[in-house]
Amino acid sequence: MGFFVRAVSWMATLLCSLVRARCKRSPRVTSLLLGLWIIFGQSSVVWAAPGAKQILTQDIHGVVTLEKTRQPHEILRTIRIATDGKLLIEPGATVVVAPGAKIEVVGILAVTEASEDERAIIRNGVAGQLWGGISVEKGGSGSFSGLEILGADVGITSRQDGPAVDIENCVITTCMNGVRLER
Repeated sequence: MGFFVRAVSWMATLLCSLVRARCKRSPRVTSLLLGLWIIFGQSSVVWAAPGAKQILTQDIHGVVTLEKTRQPHEILRTIRIATDGKLLIEPGATVVVAPGAKIEVVGILAVTEASEDERAIIRNGVAGQLWGGISVEKGGSGSFSGLEILGADVGITSRQDGPAVDIENCVITTCMNGVRLER
C-alpha cells in the first residue's frame, strides 16, 4: 500500500508540473490535481512541485527537507513531527508560520548552520501576530545551530528530562519568551 501511495503522489507531482507548464497555471486543473494529491498522497508537503516552495499542513512522517532554493516555506497550522519523522531545515531557508500555529517535535527537528551569514529563519507570517513556537516534547530531539526565531509566543520549549535539545549560535528575538524549560 505504501508503494502505491508514493507512486500516486509522485505522479501527481509530475502531472502538476506538466499542467503548470502547458496550461499556464489553469486554476481548475491545478485545483483538481492538488485535490488528488491531498486525498491520495500521504506526504507532509501539500504542494512541492519542482522548484516550488513547500507548504506544510500535515504531520511529518519520514524525512522532509526545507531547502534554501525553494522558499519561503509555509506552515499553515500546528504540525507535529511524529516519532518516525525528521524535519531538516537547510541554512538560509526561511519558514513562515501562521498565527497561533506551532511546531511540535516528537521525532527529530534539525537546523544546521553553514555560516553566520546564512542562518535558517522561522518567523511569524502576519506582522504583529505571534506563532506558537517550537515545542520539543518528551522523546523528541531538537538540534538548533544557526537558527533565527522571530515573532513567536515562546521561541523554543523543551519538555525533556535529558539533553535532547541542543541550542547553539541561535538568535531568538521579538518573542514573548525565548526558551522555556519544562519537566
